[in-house]
Amino acid sequence: MKRMLVLFLMTSFSLQTFAERSVVTYKIIDEGGCPISNAVVRTTTSKQEFTLSWNSSIPKAKYHSRTDSAGFATCEFDCPQGNFDVMVFAEGFYHENKGPYWFRKDGGEFKKNREQIDITLRKIKHPVELIGTKLISEPLPQSSGVFYFDLEKGGWVLSGHNGKNADIKVSCISTTEGAMTTCTGVVEFVSGGAYKMKDIESSIFKTVYEADTNAVYQTAFPFSWMQNDNGSKGYRYDFPLSGEEYLVYRTRVVTNSVGKVVSANYGVIHGPMNILKYFCYAEGSFNPVQNDTNLEDIRMFRRYNAIKRHEEERSRKSWDIMGLFGK
Repeated sequence: MKRMLVLFLMTSFSLQTFAERSVVTYKIIDEGGCPISNAVVRTTTSKQEFTLSWNSSIPKAKYHSRTDSAGFATCEFDCPQGNFDVMVFAEGFYHENKGPYWFRKDGGEFKKNREQIDITLRKIKHPVELIGTKLISEPLPQSSGVFYFDLEKGGWVLSGHNGKNADIKVSCISTTEGAMTTCTGVVEFVSGGAYKMKDIESSIFKTVYEADTNAVYQTAFPFSWMQNDNGSKGYRYDFPLSGEEYLVYRTRVVTNSVGKVVSANYGVIHGPMNILKYFCYAEGSFNPVQNDTNLEDIRMFRRYNAIKRHEEERSRKSWDIMGLFGK
């Protein structure tokens, strides 16, 4: 029994000494570059040098720290596998989830054991109730033709579908020769337009806060594709939106006698957008209040609150455990 106890202690000691002690300094700022104080920073890393089982989750160690008045927080921890993740919360800001960050890769030697990481949080300003459509995937009524789509309802303006207002027109011409199918077409705003933006780096809220009424709103977004149906080489896809882009749009535009916009609805379409046998885009939001340019969707705020409550409970338990063991 004593021999087994000694062997266990020796094994535990060797695992602890094999792990490298790492120090990370976090700098937490807002989009204007100002420091954020009292932000909670949770660092998560593996407890063990090796994963002992493919059938169970990897045990994780979690370390909590808080930023000072200059926005800095320091965390010292064991990093057995050389990588870690970070989650940051601050009152009045959307949280951020970052990582993995690496001190080493592929079981090699530690290249470093100190790091400074700058993380930007986006403010919660004025979330509003937008009408959301998630993961749109509507079959094209035909392989070729002109079809109208309702961005508020997320459906075709056709009998048997839920669309009522023709916000965009999808026109396509598809031809097949042997196994090769080609298609050209355009996604066109019937009354309005859109401009394309790159996703803002954020865990939750990836768009601008408001639509820019002075932007150049493009009416048409062409697309084309070529596909070999027998699975051999020969394909090409050129779609309006990639997975890291979005459209800010305005629709249902009413103008006065001199062409000035007097009424419109604004919204967002998140990529990727593609048009094969289906008309697809990842997610959309439609502001039902005319002339309201706000794009900060309250769904993002609710998602943030749900995660925040969960993390606060986990953090409370972690602080209690650290206090119990005097860490």
